Amino acid sequence: MAAKVTEYTSLFDAPKYSNRGINETKYRIKTGLTLPEAQIKVGAFQVLGLHKIPYWRIDVQGKIIHTGEGCAIQGPSGMKGMADIIGIYKSKFLAIELKRKGGYASQSQINFLKTVNEHHGIGVICSDYTVLNDYLNDEWSKIDFNNTIEGVLVL
Repeated sequence: MAAKVTEYTSLFDAPKYSNRGINETKYRIKTGLTLPEAQIKVGAFQVLGLHKIPYWRIDVQGKIIHTGEGCAIQGPSGMKGMADIIGIYKSKFLAIELKRKGGYASQSQINFLKTVNEHHGIGVICSDYTVLNDYLNDEWSKIDFNNTIEGVLVL
């Protein structure tokens, strides 16, 4: 079954197919690092650790598998589109979806981040951990706030 294609002409494109066969719009990330997502994840972990932000890594099944402090916690989650990293920043819920340049963000991932933002949390897509560091340092002049997908900031 092919994915629903949405015309999206700013920094992102919806592909004409879904690699998982799910009938869902996906947005291609056109900014950020060309490193593999695993390296972006390691960089994001280092940035979060540098800022002493408690965080949890979420695997593809929606289970917490690593806290960043050597603890492992397992538990099911029924939330489709759950972010790759969740944490707490300045007393707010933090959700970070990691994507490499050229990667795809699904509609369910965008919806999850929009829900976080609507409830006064911080939901972002991170394609460059150096920009994540700028964001956490409140260096707003370095952030392109026009770089969004349906209102979700892409760092």
